[in-house]
Formats: sequence, C-alpha cells, structure tokens
Amino acid sequence: MVWRILFGWKETLALRTHAPTRANRRSSLWRALPFALATALVTSAGLLPPVGCGGPGEGGLRITEGDGDGGSAGTGGGSTSTAARPYTVEMFIETANLTLLSVEMKDPEVMSTPAPDGDPALLWMIKDSAGNVVDAGIVADPRVTHAEPMVEGEPSIQDRVPSALLRVDTQVNTGTLTVLEQSPTGMSFRSNGCEGGNEVGSVDLSGAGGSGAAGSTGTNPEAAKIPGLRKIIDHGECAYNVNLLIIPDGFTSTQMAQFRQQAQTFANKLKTFGGFQEGWEQVNVWTLEVASKDSGISDPDNNITKSTAFGVAFGTGANRRCVFPRNITSAAASLRSKAERAVHSNSTVIIANSTEHGGCASGPLSATTIGSHGPYVFAHELGHSLFNLGDEYTEQWRCKISRAGNRINTTKNRTNPPWKSLVNSVVEGAEYCETGVYRAQSTCLMRSLTSNFCTVCRDGGKRWFENRKLTHPDAQCSQATPPEVNCMGGEPCASGTVCSWNGEEIGYCCRAPFEGTETCYTDEECDNGQVCAFGGPPNNYFYCTKPDQGACVE
Repeated sequence: MVWRILFGWKETLALRTHAPTRANRRSSLWRALPFALATALVTSAGLLPPVGCGGPGEGGLRITEGDGDGGSAGTGGGSTSTAARPYTVEMFIETANLTLLSVEMKDPEVMSTPAPDGDPALLWMIKDSAGNVVDAGIVADPRVTHAEPMVEGEPSIQDRVPSALLRVDTQVNTGTLTVLEQSPTGMSFRSNGCEGGNEVGSVDLSGAGGSGAAGSTGTNPEAAKIPGLRKIIDHGECAYNVNLLIIPDGFTSTQMAQFRQQAQTFANKLKTFGGFQEGWEQVNVWTLEVASKDSGISDPDNNITKSTAFGVAFGTGANRRCVFPRNITSAAASLRSKAERAVHSNSTVIIANSTEHGGCASGPLSATTIGSHGPYVFAHELGHSLFNLGDEYTEQWRCKISRAGNRINTTKNRTNPPWKSLVNSVVEGAEYCETGVYRAQSTCLMRSLTSNFCTVCRDGGKRWFENRKLTHPDAQCSQATPPEVNCMGGEPCASGTVCSWNGEEIGYCCRAPFEGTETCYTDEECDNGQVCAFGGPPNNYFYCTKPDQGACVE
C-alpha cells in the first residue's frame, strides 16, 4: 500500500513544495495529502522501496513507527527509538546540493529535523556498498519556515529559504545517503518512478566531518572548545535540566555588549511565562557570541545586503515578516551545530539586530528580531518544540479537522475536555479550525502575543519539567554549580584583561588584550597547533594564536 501511495498513485500524492496560493489553500486535497504521506511512512509499518525502479521485493526496507521522525516535539529532542537509531547525520541542504557536515553519536537532547506535520517533506535513504537500502525515513523539509500570525490582523506565513541544516537519525553510520524532495509539480518524490528523480544530492557517510563520538555532558570539555560560548543562566549540570541556546546575527564586534543585554532580556522575560516560571530551576541559557561584519540584517525588498554571521534576512513581499537565515553558509551551519551539541541544546533561537517586528521558525530553530514582541515569539516557539502545545488561533485554510484536537491544550470533546480538573470552560476555535476544535480559555500565548500562557498550557509546561526529572534521573545532581577553576563561569577577570581560550590543557584564563593576523570562529580554522582565542578590545575579534601558559595573569 505504501509503495502504491508513494510511487504508483501520483494523483494521490499531489503535494506542494512551495507556499500554497489562496486558491489551493482552500483545497481539501492539498490539506489532506501531507498527512497521508506522513501516516503511511511515519506512523505505520510498511515497505519502503529502494531508490531504483524496483518494487518492495528489490531491497525493500520495513520501517516502524517513529522512523520518519528525526526528533520528537515535546520530549526535548530525541527520536522515539534512540537505541535503534544511535547515529545522527548532519548535512547542509541547499536548493540542489547536499554537503555532509558530520556523523555523530545521537544526543537525545538535540532535536533532529522533525517528522512532517502537513508540510513539504524530504525522503532520505542510505544504501550499502551493494546498493541495498539499509535505512530510510521521511522528515519535514527544514528549508520550509513558518511565521505565526500572533499580532492582531497578521496572517500566518509559510515561506522557503535556500538552505538549512538537515539532521536525521539513523541505524547506520556507513553507506551513501541520498535525499529526495517532492517534485516542483507536487506529484511525488520522483519524476518518473526511477532513480534520480527529484534528487537533492547524495553524500558518502565515510567522509564524515565528525568523529562519530558521543558528546560530553554539561560544559566540559566540548563547550570550552568553542570560542564565544557562554552560560548566562546556570542551574547546574543535572541530566534533567534544559539547555537553550541564543545566537546573534547582525551584531558587530563592537555591539556584542548590546547582544548580551538582549539575550539577558529574552532569558529574564522567559522566566515570567507560566510553565517556565515553575520549572525555571531546570533551565540553563547559553549564548554563542559570533560577530557579524555588518550591523543589521539584509532586506531584499529595499535592496539592502548585509554581511552577517548567519545570513538572517527579511522575507520578500507578503513574506517580509518571516525573518530567518536565508544566506547561511555551511561553515555557519556547522558552527551552530557544534555549539548545539556542546551544550546539548534543546532549542535554539537567533536574535536578529533589527527593531522591526519579525520572526520565523523551522523545527527546533527559531529566529526573531529585537522588537518588543521578540521574547514572546521565543516563548511561543518553545511552547511548540518543548511542551508540544498546539496553536490556538484559527486560519481555516490550514485546518485539518481529522488530525486536530489531540494536544494538551486542544480537544474535540467539548463536554469532557482533558483540562476539566483545571478550568471548567471550552472556547471553540483552535489548531487553525474555526469550528469543531476547542481550547480552554479565550486568551493564551499560543494564540496571541498579548498574552501569557493560559492555565492549561502553563500546567502542561510544569508537568513537562516534572516529567524530565522522572525520565532523566540523576542521583548525583546538584543545582549549585561550583565555580570553574578558570575565568569562564568563575571569577571575572581584573580590569585591563580579558577571559580568553588558551587551549585544552590550559583552558580559559585572564590575559592582556592582543591582536593576531588571522581571525577565526573555531580551533579547526587555525593551523600549526594554534587555537582560536578572544583578543579583547579594541577590536573584540577572535584570533588564531599559540596556547601560552605564560600569557595567563592572575
């Protein structure tokens, strides 16, 4: 059946790989088909054929529930069967190219590209040297982004960016991985039922950029290897703690203090939202200080091009508000990924240096400007990616009534809602559907930026934090983190010195400001045993330099 749905009944798989027009938004077929695909391959046991023209008997592969899901929403990352999928393959996916970044042991905290949720999807397959498919799955296309309406009168937006970080979990770490996308005509993953149709690219996993080794826990030693990675909210190294990563874009080296202030503002505001307030002692917040060459972000509609670290830009035309990385490089994607693995990031937000309201999200990555609504966008997206909350606003063209009503904060059962022990009310209209689906209260952050989380969402967040303590036991856990022996996380440096990375043996230490001949972001960019260290004022750049114990001052 799955074989026929994918490759025989093309008229049944009429999926769009771009934002729908208003006309086809109303089409029940357009709304239903992505679910048919996800249901057939992700939530059902079935036969997944090889990339070639043969049928299921020709190297077919049985996939089970969860195989299409790179990372599960509401669990803080991790697939539904981590033991069966011990590896994570990270790739940089462009319009028609695929670049392998690394193959690593699976970190269950770092969310991989999730399963499709009614959006355009990608099919990935791994073949062994004999050409047999040994693993496969379907994930959402990370190049597809979403901007919520959130402010009165705004429409939701589905947009597409040229490139993104693709992260899939797999049973194997060798072979050739091929990624296919749905065709531009929206018919299937292949144009003619044979090899090569709609192929984005292939990568040889033996050429992995990573070591394949598991990441370390907490701040040691992986976090210490990445210059600019700092912990601004520290609640210890408990296994059940949550790690959030904040990254700047469009902030120059002289504007890092402004970014730090913005990041702290986001963190402080997050603490006030229901759910996070109750679980705040389990939250760690990190920042990755990466300076951009230019201040501000690109604005194509106004012919403004900026050179920034992560290529964040406004959308064009009606999609202007979808602020998201649109000109990202593979090096920047790799740096973000390394930082996420180092701190076991459950979710990442990019703060863009613009006061104009805007923001977009794709899976565990969101981006927002420093406008007044920025912290609300951040909290709303975390409601999705961490607490598994559903949207509560209505946009009928997105309504999938058959799938709606199964979240913590949504139901179809108005007479016996799951939240009746908390609040005795139901309000019609949720998960995009104007009728037939209900939310608990009129106002909520999952509906509008003018609100906090409602009682039901707040309780859902609280229980999510409590559940992590049950599922992530840590007998040795201490909420108080002892000071580091060096300046990173411990005592600040004396006036006139800066806290700078000095290699693995020495660690961070206070030293006099310095300048080098080669700027850098990571140690891997430096040659001849040099490391990437913070030079301090007046330029505040990172430079390649030799580790030197003698440079450290007490």
